[in-house]
Amino acid sequence: MKYKLITLIFAFLLVGSFVVAEVELTIPFNQEFDLKRQCFNNGTFCSSQAVCNTTILYPDGTILTDNQEMTNQNSFHNLTLTNFNISQLGIMFTTMICDDPGGQIIGSNFDTFEIEVTGDGSAFRTFPLEFSIIAFAFLLIGVSYTNDRLRLFRTVGGLLAMAMGVVTLFPGYANLNYSTLPGLGVGLTTIGLGFFFLISDSLSYDRQVETFQQSDDGRFHE
Repeated sequence: MKYKLITLIFAFLLVGSFVVAEVELTIPFNQEFDLKRQCFNNGTFCSSQAVCNTTILYPDGTILTDNQEMTNQNSFHNLTLTNFNISQLGIMFTTMICDDPGGQIIGSNFDTFEIEVTGDGSAFRTFPLEFSIIAFAFLLIGVSYTNDRLRLFRTVGGLLAMAMGVVTLFPGYANLNYSTLPGLGVGLTTIGLGFFFLISDSLSYDRQVETFQQSDDGRFHE
C-alpha cells in the first residue's frame, strides 16, 4: 500500500511540474496555418502598394522563413505556413518589415511578435484541462484504496489515465507531445501508471488468494 501511495504522489508531481504562460499567437503543431498580420502607416492601414516581408525563427533558433514576402490583402498581409514548416513545439520569434510607398508616410516600419506552437493549437493555461483530467484519474485510483468496495474506481482511473497518456503523445497539448522528451515522459509514464493500477489487483498476492478461495468449491479438500 505504501509504495502505491508513493507512486500516486510522484504522478501528481509529474503532472504539476509543467507550468506555462500565455503568448500573443498560438498555432497547432504539424498543421497548415495561415499567418495574418495587419500593416499600419501613421495610424491607418497600409496602402495596396505596401510590401511586407517576414522572418520567422524556429524555437531552436534556426530559420523558418528568411525575409519572405507576404501577400497584401489590403486590410492585412498573410503568409501560409505548411504542416512541414510547423515541426517544432515552442516559441517562434517573428519580425515583419513593411515598405509602403503609397502611404501617408513613405518609409519602412517593422513589427516583432512571438508565435507559440502547441500540440493542439490551444492557448497556454497555467494548468491545462488535460492535467486536471489526469489528476482526477489518479484521484479515483487513490480513493479506490480507501474502501475495497470502490475497486471499480481503480479500473476507471487506470483506463482514464491511459487514455490521457495517449492524448499527451498525440496530438498533444501545451508544449507536450510525442516530438519532445517531456511529452514522451509524461505520456508514456501516464500510460504506464494507468496500466499498472489497472492490473494491480491481478498482481496482488492477497487478491489472488482471495480469488482462489472464492473459486474453490471443495474439490481440492478431502
